[in-house]
Amino acid sequence: MNHPNVKLTATAALVLASFNVAALPFNSFDPRSMAMGGAGVAVGDPSTAPFFNPALLSASDASKKYSVELPIIGVRLYDPANMRTELNTLSDSISTMNNSITNAQTAFTNGSSTPVIQTALTNVVTNVNQVNASLNKLNNQPIQGEFGAATVIGIPGQNTGMAFYANAYAAVGGTLEYNDSQQLTTYANDITATLNGTPTAPVDINLTSKLHLRGVTISEAGLSISHGFDKKIDGNSDWSLGITPKIMQLNLFDARLDPSNNNTSNATGNDYLATYSTINLDVGAAKVYANGWRSGAVIKNLIPQSFDFKSTTTPGATPVANGATLNLKPQVRVGVSHDNSWSTVALDLDLTQNDPAGLEQKSQYLALGGELSAWGWAQIRAGYRADLVNSDRNVASLGLGISPRIPYFKVHTDLAVAGNANEVGASLRFGVNF
Repeated sequence: MNHPNVKLTATAALVLASFNVAALPFNSFDPRSMAMGGAGVAVGDPSTAPFFNPALLSASDASKKYSVELPIIGVRLYDPANMRTELNTLSDSISTMNNSITNAQTAFTNGSSTPVIQTALTNVVTNVNQVNASLNKLNNQPIQGEFGAATVIGIPGQNTGMAFYANAYAAVGGTLEYNDSQQLTTYANDITATLNGTPTAPVDINLTSKLHLRGVTISEAGLSISHGFDKKIDGNSDWSLGITPKIMQLNLFDARLDPSNNNTSNATGNDYLATYSTINLDVGAAKVYANGWRSGAVIKNLIPQSFDFKSTTTPGATPVANGATLNLKPQVRVGVSHDNSWSTVALDLDLTQNDPAGLEQKSQYLALGGELSAWGWAQIRAGYRADLVNSDRNVASLGLGISPRIPYFKVHTDLAVAGNANEVGASLRFGVNF
């Protein structure tokens, strides 16, 4: 009798540690925006202008002064197949299968009675089928993880505004390519044939399942600059234009691991890593209307660029392009907002579908959110983000801001949570406004 338990355990161990890489959508981990469904292109918040629309540095309330945001952090987890539960079930099933195979081996070795051997083999069949069913459920099913961190130093101005920012975004994970369902079915059928009195020579188990791991990290540092035009009598600008030149560093990781061939024994992360440095820019415009209305439009990553994923089949060799690419294409978004002393509402729409990093679907968001301000120091926020490409990514969100005024400056702390049955996210921001 051949036993696939060792190789299955190796495959499952890799699956248990894996996440599927996420798309690179138009989003920010800023908690005010997250709480408002992801809207921000026309919201008069100069502290988030580098993330959404640099023109907002000259299209916000003139009372908004210098700001320092440190830190801004956020995370997201996407689990549409409830793999958190399924992975636990798989782990338990593999442990039970291993025990049943050991018991069957012991029964044969000890010359146990026929009923004892039949019971042991029946347990093996049951447990192999259960493991096979769990692995089939996991096949090509994603768990996605994202992480972001940023800092901003902003100096808004109706004539000229500027802000320095730095942020980092990471999406890591993988998918199980499960190719051994038929082999395990045959393995179980051979044992069943033995139980029925027609022994069949056990087949050799040669697992071909693989784990595809992929990760992307993007670090940016840039300077947003804006200028206001057609200044009104009250000092506010009617039109504003903004630009954000930025330096980017990308790290791309792509590995197809085959536990049955032990191709992971001498491999290191550098065997699947590609690193790039480049420059790009964002451009935006904003217009202020009467009675608190504002509109905005932005193009992020104006210069289209493509970057090759690289890997090597020989540990220690120089990685070469493997055919997969990460495409940074221009992302176009428009938005409208209305605010007054106690409320803000905003709506954003992606005009382009945003390409993924390679293992996930495209995205195109419609974001709607609102904020109520109480006593000038407390804000309650809510929103909804709809993905026009994949409705599984539709999420509702809530948030809270606390911003007490202290002589000469105002500190603020913002929290947000977002999610649905398949996805959960959270973010935090601490800052000071002068």
